[in-house]
Amino acid sequence: MKHSAILSNKRRAAPCSYYVVDVYCPACRHTITVGFNGWRSLMCRCGVELERTPYRKPTTAPTACARGDYQRELLTGAARWSGGDLRGKQKRYSARYYQSRKTLTHRLRMAGHVVTVETIDRVVVLHVDGVPCSRA
Repeated sequence: MKHSAILSNKRRAAPCSYYVVDVYCPACRHTITVGFNGWRSLMCRCGVELERTPYRKPTTAPTACARGDYQRELLTGAARWSGGDLRGKQKRYSARYYQSRKTLTHRLRMAGHVVTVETIDRVVVLHVDGVPCSRA
């Protein structure tokens, strides 16, 4: 099985040395540090082949990618990622809130952030650059 590798944290291995980068596996959430040049794909410890993607340095803070109060609340932890805290009229428009969450993750990835949404014990949590953001 093949997945796209997510590259982050490009840096020099030592002063006046070659570049290394952290490669994130979306299948098992494992991070591998490898040389920046000289590879097209590599195998993760879970057996998934990771194909190289272009490196994108984060250009903005995560909250700068948010458009509107709801997306800002998702990133600051005031709202639940699952949408379980939507009430009344908000609940009737839950499909729009779902689309808003989807576009937020897309915008964060385009800005160069590592974004994962995982379910732990039936609780959906958003992680941006390895930091949990949304409320459980």
